[in-house]
Amino acid sequence: MKKLENSEKLLLKKISEILDQLVTYDEVHAAFSGYGPAYLHKQFTAMGTPNWFYDFQDGDHIIALTPMIDKREEIDAFLKKFVHEKQDIYLHTIEKDKVTRTYSNLMTLYGDYFEKADASNK
Repeated sequence: MKKLENSEKLLLKKISEILDQLVTYDEVHAAFSGYGPAYLHKQFTAMGTPNWFYDFQDGDHIIALTPMIDKREEIDAFLKKFVHEKQDIYLHTIEKDKVTRTYSNLMTLYGDYFEKADASNK
């Protein structure tokens, strides 16, 4: 797998900054029906609907990808406890990483994972 050039890193950072202006966290934007995850967690809890809000502080859109890499045990626990066993659980997990989960840190966080995946596909 090739290393990202400075221009590619800058492009990923800019894309991340542009996209994150569109993402809400704890508010509602009725004009386009955007509901932030903190808002939804509060609403589900108020309605008595079991839910698990996994909060990656200061993360950007990379968090749409990374749970499939390093949060599989949590996904399995969710499916077992919430779906299969129908447990009445309300969780708010806050994760603070040493390296912020952002696209600009993608290779720092997951470079080894992508290199291994690339090698196994050859």
